[in-house]
Amino acid sequence: MDGARENFQAIVDLAPDDDLGYRFLGAVYFGEDEYGKAGKMFERSLAIEETFQTYYNLSTLYYYDQKYIDSIAMSQKALETSPDDFGTWRNLAEACRFAPGYEDSIRPAYEKAMELLQILLVQDPDDPENKADHASFCQKLGEPEKARAILADLEANYPELPPYVMFSMASTYEELGERDLALDWLEKALDEDISFKKVDRYPVLKNLQSHPRYLAMRKKYGE
Repeated sequence: MDGARENFQAIVDLAPDDDLGYRFLGAVYFGEDEYGKAGKMFERSLAIEETFQTYYNLSTLYYYDQKYIDSIAMSQKALETSPDDFGTWRNLAEACRFAPGYEDSIRPAYEKAMELLQILLVQDPDDPENKADHASFCQKLGEPEKARAILADLEANYPELPPYVMFSMASTYEELGERDLALDWLEKALDEDISFKKVDRYPVLKNLQSHPRYLAMRKKYGE
């Protein structure tokens, strides 16, 4: 990441009035788990030009930084520009789960995200990320057996899953009460370089943090 950071810092230095340099540099800092620095870069980008992508980036950053109300606000700003963006509705639903006072917004946000996901599934029914999201939403919307069937399909028919899909599967298994499978898939994701710092701040996995296997992963993968 050092090379990317230096390159984007050079862009910022050469064009300090261009929002893109700050946005890209913020993305690098986020990838390095430097949330404070990432947030500053995204905020400077917004000060120059308000864009959907920067609001979306901030909604994701604030979620992992456990600033759920701020994440909701950024998702809402992003939706003003792109009201049918699936990823933003997903971010909004996830943040509403953990923000006090937003209980009534959780299910409508997931239902809207599911509606938009159905379009993506028609367009690309074999995409493993779409399938993992589908399993997650089925679990959250009260269809656990359907979620299990989708996860079983991913396990059986997709031998080379991306690490972020493995992480999503781990989260869904945990919410289904399948803790051993959650830990199995979490370790696979960490083996493929998913950030342990992001895992450790992911609220869905909070109840895993005292498990002996999780503590062993912290020792192995944590910094």
